[in-house]
Amino acid sequence: MSAVSFPRSRLCVMSYMIKRTVIALSLVLLLPLWSSQAEDDVAVKQIRDDAPLIVRRLIAGRAKDKAEAIAASVLNESEKHHFDPLILLSIIETESGFTLKKRGRHGEAGLMQIKPSTARWVSKRIGVPWRGPKTLEDPQTNIRIGAAYLSYLR
Repeated sequence: MSAVSFPRSRLCVMSYMIKRTVIALSLVLLLPLWSSQAEDDVAVKQIRDDAPLIVRRLIAGRAKDKAEAIAASVLNESEKHHFDPLILLSIIETESGFTLKKRGRHGEAGLMQIKPSTARWVSKRIGVPWRGPKTLEDPQTNIRIGAAYLSYLR
């Protein structure tokens, strides 16, 4: 019997889909574990303490010096929009792998892989200056727009 072989591009797509599924399942399984307010407070404090370390480990390339600022943005925006910071970190990991200037096939840009047309609309709603698609290359602005958009979708 011969093994089934897939073209390399198909393997990449399959690997990507498996990765996204694992992250989504992890979120579904782990988030309900925090049952009481006291436990939530302890968990949030632990996430706040660990966020810079998590980002530093995950961030790609030479941008490790921006880990503190990215972690602060994730924490600030998650608090502002009432998200668990792990949700935003998981979205960033899934969408861009913490690659700051990542570009998608359909024009998505930055950490949260936001399309420029969507970002322009969201930035107008939240009062963020829009300087064209380059705006999405700034990690803090990308996270701010992405979190606001997720909040809008809720």
